Amino acid sequence: MGAEMITKVATSWIFRLWAFFGFLVWGAFLVEHLKEWVFYPASGPALPQFVIWALVLHSEMVLGLFGTAFQIRIMAALAVISAAGFFLGVIGVSGIGFFIITIPPPIYVLFMGRKSAMKK
Repeated sequence: MGAEMITKVATSWIFRLWAFFGFLVWGAFLVEHLKEWVFYPASGPALPQFVIWALVLHSEMVLGLFGTAFQIRIMAALAVISAAGFFLGVIGVSGIGFFIITIPPPIYVLFMGRKSAMKK
């Protein structure tokens, strides 16, 4: 196994672990948001439309990161699109840092992905 192949495989695993830890971190925040808004709502039984869309985008991002850990390209695309919608659309300018931290694994899977780690 050559040095180039070892580098490709190591890079692939680094991004897979990064995606998995992103899944764990943002998944924990999703559980907290679900507790806050769905299970124990302070605003009454009806959720505001804004909150519903935020929870949908957050859920899609977490699901996309999970799929990204397994190098599924469609899930990586879902992660990028929903992260952009959640962090930039819902949170706004203060979400840019979180967006930048979240998207490298899906971007890697979309552009390098399995083919670079498996090619001999």
